[in-house]
Amino acid sequence: MNTWRHILHPTDFSGASRRAFRWAIQFGRQHGAAVVVMHVLTTSAYEADLIGWPAFYEAYQADRRRRAERAIAALVATAQRRGVNARGLVLEGVPAREIPRRAASMRADVVMMGTHGGRGIQRLLFGSIADAVIRRAPCPVLTVRAGSILTLRKHDGQDRAAA
Repeated sequence: MNTWRHILHPTDFSGASRRAFRWAIQFGRQHGAAVVVMHVLTTSAYEADLIGWPAFYEAYQADRRRRAERAIAALVATAQRRGVNARGLVLEGVPAREIPRRAASMRADVVMMGTHGGRGIQRLLFGSIADAVIRRAPCPVLTVRAGSILTLRKHDGQDRAAA
């Protein structure tokens, strides 16, 4: 059995992420692992152009950061109430890049994240953050879709049912 000491749980606060959070807490408790709950605020010149005024965009980003920090703090508090050593982190950037970077820098044993399971044109146009993380992460990535089983994915592309 794997001994996981460092679990990274990136969240976008969706239903799939909430389910992945429950798994991260369960595994954290079972393995005595520390859990880092992380959110990546997306930033783009496109958003800034849509909003128009730089001062307004800065206020918009600051508000998004405050809301994300509050939501992360609530998840960390929940984990701690359940006996898990947890801390929160809010970063800015591109999630598909920042998640693997953080996994590497913290020497995560596993990334546990939700996936929306997009198919067809949605997946073609928007891609999948989970797929990009699986390809780039230095460790196994456990993905959870709302209402589905847990899947552990490793770099070799093999899926293994974890529950």
